[in-house]
Amino acid sequence: MDELDALVEAAGQVVLTSGHRLSELLWTRSGPYWNEALARTLILQQARQGFLLLLAQSVTPRAVLFGHASPLVVERGIEGDLELPGPHLVLLVCTVDPTGKAVARRGYAQAIKSARCFMPVGSAFERDALEALIALREKLDCHGVECTIMRDLGEEGFAREWQVGLRREATTIGQLRIVLPGDVGIAEDGEMGAAMAGNGAFALTPANFEDGRFVAWLEREIGKNGRANGG
Repeated sequence: MDELDALVEAAGQVVLTSGHRLSELLWTRSGPYWNEALARTLILQQARQGFLLLLAQSVTPRAVLFGHASPLVVERGIEGDLELPGPHLVLLVCTVDPTGKAVARRGYAQAIKSARCFMPVGSAFERDALEALIALREKLDCHGVECTIMRDLGEEGFAREWQVGLRREATTIGQLRIVLPGDVGIAEDGEMGAAMAGNGAFALTPANFEDGRFVAWLEREIGKNGRANGG
């Protein structure tokens, strides 16, 4: 709920061509769609369209699925990488038909890490790797080390490189680079049997993630940086 509330707050900064703020015509629950509150608001505001931003368990080309709740059918279909397992964040464009009923016309779905973290992901592998990094961040926090995770996105919108920064109080104690599949210049690291890219970056693949080489590399690098900085 906090993630959705934050998105609605951010939408208040967006002004539509109709003069409305996006937050005035944005709903994050399906209830207003079914009970016609959405339709009534659009009619009263004389707005041409409204928007539903929903957390979905899964998505098909024509429907948003919520588990136990009724599916929400979208008239002109839903775009996005629908083959990726959920959860998805789905944006639907809604209008009012001649009878005064709300209709979901079209939509776009984006797979996210989890219902608690709306970070976009491009594959199930990326989602699993992010889970590992976030678990690492929580573990380091218990030892007084602040861990930040940043991503550089490629032109397609998918992550190509992650940067993991390590700080203790006001001092930077390490900066790790992780390159995702698709980059070139990979060579084998004889010590760990881990694929390495340029500048000491770890080339993360499903194979070295599943067999533990990625976690072993993280532990080695964090330990090395900690010793070098008096940790």
